[in-house]
Amino acid sequence: MSILTIDPIAIGKPIFEGATAYRQKDDAADNKVSGAYSHLPIEFSATEANEWQSVFSYIANVSKAGGGALSVRNATGGSLAAGPVKVTGYDVTNAAFLIGLADASGANPALMLLLSALPNNSNGTAYVGGTWTSTIDTTASSVGVPVYLAAGGGVTLSAPGGADTIQQVAGQVQTLANPGIISGLLRAPAKFGTSWHQNLSINNALLANASIDLTAKVVNTLPIANGGTNSSTALTNGKVMISNSGQMLELANGAANTVLHSGTPPTWSQVNLAQDVLNVLPIGSGGTNGATAATGFNNLSPLTTKGDLVSRDGTNNIRLAVGTDGQVLKADSTQTSGLAWSNGAAGGVFGDGSDGALVFNGVASPVAGATLSGSTYTLTRDIFASSISISTAVSLFNSSFKIFCSGAATFNGTANINANGKSGVTNTAGSAVGANTLGGSTVGSNGAVGNAGAVTNPTNALGGNGGNGGASVGSGALGGTAGAPTAAQGGINVASNIHNALSGALAGTAATTLFIGGAGGGGGGGDNVSNPGGGGGSGAGVLLVAARSFIAVGTSGTQIQAIGGNGGSPASGNTGAGGGGGGGKIIIVTTAALPSGIATSAAGGTHGTPSGTGGAGTNGAAGSVTTILV
Repeated sequence: MSILTIDPIAIGKPIFEGATAYRQKDDAADNKVSGAYSHLPIEFSATEANEWQSVFSYIANVSKAGGGALSVRNATGGSLAAGPVKVTGYDVTNAAFLIGLADASGANPALMLLLSALPNNSNGTAYVGGTWTSTIDTTASSVGVPVYLAAGGGVTLSAPGGADTIQQVAGQVQTLANPGIISGLLRAPAKFGTSWHQNLSINNALLANASIDLTAKVVNTLPIANGGTNSSTALTNGKVMISNSGQMLELANGAANTVLHSGTPPTWSQVNLAQDVLNVLPIGSGGTNGATAATGFNNLSPLTTKGDLVSRDGTNNIRLAVGTDGQVLKADSTQTSGLAWSNGAAGGVFGDGSDGALVFNGVASPVAGATLSGSTYTLTRDIFASSISISTAVSLFNSSFKIFCSGAATFNGTANINANGKSGVTNTAGSAVGANTLGGSTVGSNGAVGNAGAVTNPTNALGGNGGNGGASVGSGALGGTAGAPTAAQGGINVASNIHNALSGALAGTAATTLFIGGAGGGGGGGDNVSNPGGGGGSGAGVLLVAARSFIAVGTSGTQIQAIGGNGGSPASGNTGAGGGGGGGKIIIVTTAALPSGIATSAAGGTHGTPSGTGGAGTNGAAGSVTTILV
């Protein structure tokens, strides 16, 4: 990069005053009188913008010709830091331009850049561009961000503004550091304010001396074609302008709750819903989107199915789906709609509690409606307890009677309520659970020396099939098949309806016929000599427990049972075992899901153990459990 030197003709004169292509354009602005100047050679006053233009034109043209630097000297009395500097004069002795600190707050723009610090009374080189270490922190900036000449000297990341303030780009951020490194070319300055180079928009706005008094100097009205209104009347508050007979006029205010209707001229009037409205108002605009009441209501309704109801979730109207036949509606704050379908009202299904608090502890006897044998209580009628407590290791056999409890039923330890079938004993079949207010079950068949006898196949049964007897020389009997009620009688799920569950009876025309539990197991075949097979277990019965709540205290095992009787095991010979009885039917009516400590079982009974080479037979099939929450 070459060093620029001053035109010899200009030495000792104001810059570029010599006979060069860059001489000043306006000597008069420099107070030149008879060839003499009333200011320093380079003053750069606010009225001498032509000097600035000449300097920048000179530097730019020399740079294009291959130059890019000036020989400079610091005579400011202190060291100058790297960065933008101004030219203050020319030192003939040292053949160098005098430089000082450029300043954005006055008429002191930067003409060159020092790329390193220059001590006082030292010569150096200034450039039109390059890379130099600044005095500012650029760590929070970004590479490529412009750096500006700062007010008071140096550089800043913020563009200066305000009256008589220079805005000049001195380069751009190269590194993010403290101090940051700056690189690039020095740009020409732009100045903001009123006393120097105004931008074009400001210059064009300063027309104070050419203003027109529209009140005193203008007559007639300005036509519409020339941007006027062709009217001498001004709009007042609350009125609208209309075009009438070639004029723009104001229309009188309309009355409250009126709208503007088209016409010549337009008029104010209320909306006529019969004449002013077309089509139907969509739901999104506050309408029903229907031309009839039925269509409009259907469009707004959330209902989709016959029997649905409209409820509210606290915020919106919502759909409550229709329940099943026979269900009733009850309030239920746990549901989103606040309502729930139920298989019956909770008020009367748990009985009246007239038997009081019943305690089945294996010691007290008799307890109302029950007898005690060992640790087993057997009901003799339906019971209506206010509460029930059963001690550990105590059983309550329902004997096909119903159990109602208006309060809590509490199970302790291994306590249980059951409608279990009877097990076969050697070759004798287990006895059936007899019917009372609930249906019972069917008996299995006895074991035989030869072929075992057949088992009765029950009808209207909700329990499981009986297991087959084991074969030997004689064949074992097939277990009984539990025939379900017909569809007209309520089918296999007849007990899911609370009315049938509480009555224990079938539906329809058979409403007085009780449904029963499981079928009996088949007897085992004998050896055709003298040894009979094992007897089949009987099916389990029907167990109904309607209690408002259940409580488990240290429970284990199964608390609510309808398990088929086990098949009998023959005493000797090569004889088959008895089949297990079918599981029964358990119906629980309560207000909430059973607690974790209350278990149910309607399992089939297990087959007996054969003797010798006799067959084992099969287990009875499981019945089922229905829980109804009210």
